[in-house]
Amino acid sequence: QVSEQLNNCKLQWNSGGGSCLYKAAAQHVTICGLENSKVSHTELRKLAHQKLIEWWDKFSSFYDWPVDVSIGTGDDARIEVFQDATEYKEFLLSGNSMNAWSDSEVELWVLSYIMNTTICVLAYNLPEGQGY
Repeated sequence: QVSEQLNNCKLQWNSGGGSCLYKAAAQHVTICGLENSKVSHTELRKLAHQKLIEWWDKFSSFYDWPVDVSIGTGDDARIEVFQDATEYKEFLLSGNSMNAWSDSEVELWVLSYIMNTTICVLAYNLPEGQGY
């Protein structure tokens, strides 16, 4: 039913387990031939973070400081608080940013600009034990 309402959109499943936005995007790049070689979700996320910093003037107004960022899952989960843009941009260039939860539309917009496409996100949770 949903696909009938989203003309010219393609439903894509991914493995989940974290980084689902970037996994779906990397899958899209590979499947749709937007890239000659396979791109990993980590490479795509690093590029998105670099571009966010490069285009900071376009997105800075969407942040209210301090910013709380959830990093990791399970026993390794923690929240880091960034007091200002300088701290946050340093974080975006660090390896820790690869394990952060995307909790704003800004990363989605940046990814959309990089890929030169519209991204529609439909998210839901399946009842336990009914996943793929």
